[in-house]
Amino acid sequence: MKTRNWTYQLPIPLLFSLFLVACTQQGGDAVLPSANSEAGPAPAKSEKKAPVLTRAVKVEPLATPVEAVGTARALKAVTIYPESSGEVVSVSFEGGSRVKSGQVLIQLEDDDERLAVELARVDIEDATRLLKRYEITRDSGAVTQSNLDDARSQFERANIALKQAELAFNRRQVKAPFDGYIGFSDIDAGAQIAPSTPIANLDDRSRLLVAFQLPELFHGQVQPGQKITMKTWAKSSIEVEGTVFDIDTRVDEQTRTFSLRAMVENTGDNLRPGMSFRVVLQLDAGRYPLVPETALQWGGDGSFVWAVKENQRTYRVPATIMQRVPGHIFVDAELSAGALIVYEGVQNVREGGLVNILDTQVAQAPLSAVKPAQP
Repeated sequence: MKTRNWTYQLPIPLLFSLFLVACTQQGGDAVLPSANSEAGPAPAKSEKKAPVLTRAVKVEPLATPVEAVGTARALKAVTIYPESSGEVVSVSFEGGSRVKSGQVLIQLEDDDERLAVELARVDIEDATRLLKRYEITRDSGAVTQSNLDDARSQFERANIALKQAELAFNRRQVKAPFDGYIGFSDIDAGAQIAPSTPIANLDDRSRLLVAFQLPELFHGQVQPGQKITMKTWAKSSIEVEGTVFDIDTRVDEQTRTFSLRAMVENTGDNLRPGMSFRVVLQLDAGRYPLVPETALQWGGDGSFVWAVKENQRTYRVPATIMQRVPGHIFVDAELSAGALIVYEGVQNVREGGLVNILDTQVAQAPLSAVKPAQP
């Protein structure tokens, strides 16, 4: 028996109707292409802008703190010695007290010197009378010119002898050369002293000179008149301000350092010669952008900030930390003065993304003197 294959071909309109019925039963919406429509991508949605706060960058000088250890000495400091030998008659000062310039500190026995002054005064009176008598009788011819010249020479010698006697007499007193505080002394009345005998130390500590050294690397960066800060190592010490007074002309070839001295006012008389000080100088390290702390971000390549272009799109700028100051950071970055950086809303920012700037501020200047951390 032969089997016959039958093939039924439905009309195309009937097939299209069946397709519509199937789509309707499945709950779908049939979309028919328009004969006049062209195939293409769907229109893109508008890009969302991230809300941010920005700040205009300021380029400020960066001060690098440099520390050194200094030792103080009084502005004027001497060890007092007598000018002549002899017995001490009286001591007219107490150790640690303040004395005035010209005040008598030690009185030596001066009987011989006093008599020498009196004798010199008698000699000068005789020489004065003789000279006057010769000058009065010079025109009468009774006195020769030679006699008159001898009288004048005698008068001058008598004057010199009087000055020498008075000088020797004054050297029997040891006086303070300037105002200051005098130290302790082991000299008592009745002691025999000589010009090699130290009496006491005298210091004018109204101002102190603090000597310290810096590495030769900083030579030329410090000038006389530059302000510095100083304080002792005690925890309760008060910080004082000083001024660089002078700078040595040489660099020590052994230590590779050069010496400086700074002057500090000792207004309250709280500082003493011989004290050691922690000296801090602020040296100019150049000018760098100053950014808020919140603007600095970290990524796989290191730290960076988000900068905003004129078209309000953001881009990443690498930023190396140079120094931190309260609330701000000096960075080494390619940022010019006035450039806008994001400091709030950084979590919503991406490379090349659009931002909606809600507010723009100007960066505040850092502290006038950047202080290093306390040891």
